[in-house]
Amino acid sequence: MTDTKAKLDQLLDLVRSLAFDLIDQLQRHAAESPAQKRSSQQDPEPPSDASVNPQAQPAPTELLWSPRQAAKSLSICERTLWSLTSEGQIRCIRIGRIVRYDPADLRAWIDRKKAEASG
Repeated sequence: MTDTKAKLDQLLDLVRSLAFDLIDQLQRHAAESPAQKRSSQQDPEPPSDASVNPQAQPAPTELLWSPRQAAKSLSICERTLWSLTSEGQIRCIRIGRIVRYDPADLRAWIDRKKAEASG
């Protein structure tokens, strides 16, 4: 019973995190001026380094990444990231109900996985 409750709590945390990320995106979108929206619709973005070089991580503009950003940088789905986090393999930072990831922790996890594979 407690195992089920723990899993439900983890799932609730994930849903809350996704909801906050969605709210953040909607607020940023709403804050764009109509001219910015028109220019972003007309001019496609140039390919990012990550699309040119799959090994490249997105340039961090923020100190901490959302679960979506972290999962994308690792080329895994958010559910896999959440599993790795709940197993203690990848560290996260909780700020109230918000979950964030330090890019340095993600790099450390990658380095550990490389060492396991070669050792």
